[in-house]
Amino acid sequence: MFNFLKKNKEVSEEIKNVDFVALDLLMHVALADGGIAKDEIDNVLRYIQENYPNDDKEKTYLNAYKRMNNSTSFFEEIKGINTNFKKSQKENLLKDIWMLIIADGKIDPYEENIFYRIGELLKIKRSTLNKIKSGFK
Repeated sequence: MFNFLKKNKEVSEEIKNVDFVALDLLMHVALADGGIAKDEIDNVLRYIQENYPNDDKEKTYLNAYKRMNNSTSFFEEIKGINTNFKKSQKENLLKDIWMLIIADGKIDPYEENIFYRIGELLKIKRSTLNKIKSGFK
């Protein structure tokens, strides 16, 4: 009778894997400008190694790439992060996102816009986002 509640519970359990949703969000940013540079790949692989030390980082990367290359929205990732991350975790993720954006040595305006949009969706103040950016110049 209440099977739909069980399905929703299963989905929310998947969303609770915060490292997974953070990785997917990083992949969204990496792919935002239509491609992914070697420096960006290295940054994502570093993130995977730090957050998934027991996993095969290349396989984890390829799985995330496949998921996000076919995705058009990062709504589920934002929802999962807002549900499960503390403010400090969100700010650390935004630092990783900014490092990914500047990894190739150029700041694409579209990627910078995505950084601010993600920050806004994660309910982080613009002043904090500017501090994050200025910390990596």
